[in-house]
Amino acid sequence: MVVLATATGSAAATTADGFARYQIILERKPFGEPPPEPEKPPPPPAAQAPPWAESYRLYSVAQTEGEPIQASLWDLKNMKTVMVSLGGAAVDGIELLSADIVEEVATLSKDGMSATMELKESAQKPPPKKNPPRGVKPVQKKQNIRQVKKNEVQPKPTQTENRAKQILRARGMGRNN
Repeated sequence: MVVLATATGSAAATTADGFARYQIILERKPFGEPPPEPEKPPPPPAAQAPPWAESYRLYSVAQTEGEPIQASLWDLKNMKTVMVSLGGAAVDGIELLSADIVEEVATLSKDGMSATMELKESAQKPPPKKNPPRGVKPVQKKQNIRQVKKNEVQPKPTQTENRAKQILRARGMGRNN
């Protein structure tokens, strides 16, 4: 009986004191000082891109051996590719002023306004293809399945459908197993 009384007494003391009895341990800081809160770096100043730059996405910066650096842009309005070369002629009014293959950055100019585009901002995706490559079947969309109303007469299954059901039932995969 004595053991039972002390067990219930200590349980009552724990709930009465609550968390206060652990306060001494916490004041000693057994785990050390809490780390300071990290300082948030100031946001970089947002450079205002010219209006023409919003309709283009940079998706390639490359250089082949013996050729100047080329940048490929996807024209979102006309849905076509525009390729410009460093030091080359302007294409659709766009001229490549500078490019860095390692940093994946290109500075372009159009109508006297320049914009710096990063490949990372463009999601590194080539433009969408209109037709699938040869030998690849396009994905078929699922047709809407028409639901049968209660009073509607359902067509009778064909002989092939009946035979398929018989085979499935025989293999234990039928509906009424």
